[in-house]
Amino acid sequence: ASARGWFGGTVDCVYGTDSPHRRLGLALKDNGELVAVIGAYREDIRIDPQYASAHISLGLALQANGELVAAIGAYREAIRIDPQDANVYGALGYVLLANSDNVGARASFEAFLRLQPDHPQAPNIRSTIAEIL
Repeated sequence: ASARGWFGGTVDCVYGTDSPHRRLGLALKDNGELVAVIGAYREDIRIDPQYASAHISLGLALQANGELVAAIGAYREAIRIDPQDANVYGALGYVLLANSDNVGARASFEAFLRLQPDHPQAPNIRSTIAEIL
């Protein structure tokens, strides 16, 4: 599974399009211009470092571009800003898993389940945890 799949293919379905750079990033994503997307989200973060959804969007773009370590950092920063957002823990768990960090993935998935035990993705998360034991 991937964070892109986790968020239904586009992050805007979860977090909305609430800044010009974010809207630009989403438009560029639709054209497959990941480097430009990453730049747009980084500009959002430069303007407002506490903008959690920009960090999430950046993480998704970095992950799609194969930059797993950078994506992990972006997701962790989003969690630092908003530690109650269960979806970020799910996305982080999947990118940690893709980066062969099973221990970190499990911890992230467990945090997700603590925050949203009845989330529609909870059964998939539980199955993933059981697979990585």
